[in-house]
Amino acid sequence: ADYDASLPVIYSDPAQLAQVLINILNNAIDAIGHDGSVVVATRREGEGAAIVITDDGPGMDQATRERIFDPFFTTKKVGEGTGLGLAICFSILEKLGGHIAVRSAVGKATTFTITLPHEPPVVALQAEISEQ
Repeated sequence: ADYDASLPVIYSDPAQLAQVLINILNNAIDAIGHDGSVVVATRREGEGAAIVITDDGPGMDQATRERIFDPFFTTKKVGEGTGLGLAICFSILEKLGGHIAVRSAVGKATTFTITLPHEPPVVALQAEISEQ
C-alpha cells in the first residue's frame, strides 16, 4: 500500500464507496490467482482524492478494456459473474461526481483509478437526504 499523507477529507457516501472498492478488489483477486499481488495507493487529486488499485494478473486486451464498464459484459465463466459489477461501480461514481478509468494490456498489470471530488454534486447530496 502507498497512501498519500496529504489526502484531504472528502465527503461522500461510504456505503457506496465500499461497494465500489470491494467489487474492484474482488475482481483483482480473481485476476491474480494464487501467486499475484494487488497494490492499493492513494493520492491527492486537486481538492479531491484518487484511489489506484493495481493487480499483476494477465491484463486485458483493447476489446475487453473498451467494454469493461458495459452492463452484462464479463470475462468470467458462465455462472461466475453477471457482468454488472463494474457497470454499477461506474454508475455509483458518476452519481458521486467521481470517475473510474482502467489501464491495462495483455501480459501487463491492470490499474483502476478512482477519482473522487472533495464533495459530491448537490444532486447526489439531495438524493441521500431524501432517502433517510
